[in-house]
Amino acid sequence: MDEYSGTVIRDGPRFVGIQLYAPLPPTLNQTYKPFRVGEQCRIRLGTEARNWKLATETYVRCLLNEQDVRPSVADLYSVTAVQYLRKDTRDADANVKLAMDAVFGGFGFHDRRVRRVVLEKRVDRAVTSYLSILVTVMDDG
Repeated sequence: MDEYSGTVIRDGPRFVGIQLYAPLPPTLNQTYKPFRVGEQCRIRLGTEARNWKLATETYVRCLLNEQDVRPSVADLYSVTAVQYLRKDTRDADANVKLAMDAVFGGFGFHDRRVRRVVLEKRVDRAVTSYLSILVTVMDDG
């Protein structure tokens, strides 16, 4: 999958979630890159990861604007991420943080409002690899 698609989930005018389908993020080895600052080594996002994150944030922001809805920073959220892979070559948890950063960046606030994360990995040679991310407002939030 090379393109994004998604749906905003509403209860009347109220935002209750978003279902996003995205290309797979870069592999973990492509995500974080070390660089030197004086005598110390720091870690930052690599170019591919920065580009993926920006594209995902932009897609989410545009989707919310098209639907004229805004998630609330006061709510608590649940995230379910499923990686659909053609072969079993990736860890399921490798890029969930990058994906959450991107989606919540599109929301306009930090992902510290996430209280539950569910990860799955499904291997099916017939599918094109992609990432499914479901973010919902928690009822007890």
